[in-house]
Amino acid sequence: MATIPLSSMLEADEQDRVGVLSERCCGVSRLPSLKYELLAVEGSMSHWLVKADLTELFEDGTALPQPFDVSRNKIIFAIAGQLGWTEEQTAHAADNLIPETGDEHAIALSNGKYLRMPILPAESFYVRLTHLQFELARWEAGDEKGYDPGTEVGSFVARMLLAAGAMRRSI
Repeated sequence: MATIPLSSMLEADEQDRVGVLSERCCGVSRLPSLKYELLAVEGSMSHWLVKADLTELFEDGTALPQPFDVSRNKIIFAIAGQLGWTEEQTAHAADNLIPETGDEHAIALSNGKYLRMPILPAESFYVRLTHLQFELARWEAGDEKGYDPGTEVGSFVARMLLAAGAMRRSI
């Protein structure tokens, strides 16, 4: 992942953009087979998912494998601190790095987060709150008393939007 000022990425051509992402992620001027995806924009900063094949760099000696001691949780807590997640959201993200999902609909929220739910009809209905592909919370419809998928989906989603801070209750 790379966090870069949005203005520098908008002004860059494709070659410069690849160079900036390569340098930011691995400290080299150009990563082979680089693929990238803009995950979110928050204010003047942009968050990018970067993927590259590093095999060539190791084979030609440009990159040398270095042992490092960083735990998964340290990385999650660092990301959580930058993005302002609550303690509950951080704990949920750490415990659910690879959540079970199928094909989903995604609703973009104004805060860069997403509500994701299965494409209906589905065996079960849930709503996930995600940020940069991390699952921060999950609500299972089966947990709701008296849930009927034919009539209750809208009400269920409305309750989840309220809980995610994406909707205000009208008086």
